[in-house]
Amino acid sequence: MIYFCILIVILILAILELSTKQNMKRSFNGIFVILTLMGSLRYGVGTDFFNYMQIYSVVPKLNNPYFKRMVVHTEYGYNVIQGLFKMFNLNYLVFNFVITIITMYLFYIFIKKNSKLYMVSLLIFYSMYYFTYINNGIRQGLAIGLFLVVLLPKLQKKEYLKYVVFTLLFSLIHSSIVVVLILPLFYFHFNKINLLIITICAFIIAFVNIGFLLKPFGGIYTSYQYYLGTNINIFALMSRVITFAIVIILYKSVRSEIRIEDKNIIKYYIVGIIIYIIFSRSELLASRLNVYFKCFEMILIPNLIKLLQQKQKKIIISYAICIIMATMWIKEINGALEQAQYFNKSNVLNYSYVSIFNKNDIYLYRPMYYKLDDID
Repeated sequence: MIYFCILIVILILAILELSTKQNMKRSFNGIFVILTLMGSLRYGVGTDFFNYMQIYSVVPKLNNPYFKRMVVHTEYGYNVIQGLFKMFNLNYLVFNFVITIITMYLFYIFIKKNSKLYMVSLLIFYSMYYFTYINNGIRQGLAIGLFLVVLLPKLQKKEYLKYVVFTLLFSLIHSSIVVVLILPLFYFHFNKINLLIITICAFIIAFVNIGFLLKPFGGIYTSYQYYLGTNINIFALMSRVITFAIVIILYKSVRSEIRIEDKNIIKYYIVGIIIYIIFSRSELLASRLNVYFKCFEMILIPNLIKLLQQKQKKIIISYAICIIMATMWIKEINGALEQAQYFNKSNVLNYSYVSIFNKNDIYLYRPMYYKLDDID
């Protein structure tokens, strides 16, 4: 219920921000702190919470001779971080607390530095990224935050060597981040003709097994082959197409007023859509690769709306964004209820918050196949 209440509050404040000139800086800060504390103090919230906890329990201390010989299904850099925490005899709850705060702080910096409408950015973040990459896929959540705050500025400054080196370093946390190495290659500007040609090529490639091209990227190649399917997720594709269309409509409406930095980000955003189409036969992989570019929506949408002078178009797009984000939030919660096998999956209000202070309550909401004390 608390997650739903937070959504309603953010929605109301976002609508106020869109319809008035009120500065929502304090509200943004306050809600972000609440979400950070909830994420860092959660217990059992998130589909893979206990999977990550189990992985942490089997990783040896960094100074343990067995550390180099262990076999764990996570990247080496992430294991090093876990091993470092284990050296100080810190349990998973402390580890999760620190990683969540770092990741949330990275998203906070990105939004605070780049967004012109804080609450709209927060609405997008809360609806599409908070549950998936803060409460669940914490490795990729950290990688996304590092891309936005560390890598993106280096790309914008054309510090390509540093960009490549840091990208490869961060790939030791989550290998999917290597996809952003493609961005320095896109010097040209998209126009209708080359965008149409590239999109058509992307759809053609989507129906061909391109696994052989991914062999140099180990983990990504394995994921692609494992999750390769024959059907494209229509809902996921359409949700991206709709938000992409909104961004393009906004862009064309305020093109002359857009900063060069935002124009480049739109270009990167388009690259992300093309990458998603190419890998769309493997939904999980497509989403993992696309998210590094899709997250630009957190600043593109509010910044473009802010520049829009046509009142009627601004109202229509603003309400469309609010409806889309509310829909995506419901999708995220339904997915979490289903994947974590919650006992009552019929209503999004049943997605309850459990903290480290009442952790035994998790037994009331989702099945447990081991005792909590065994993996603390």
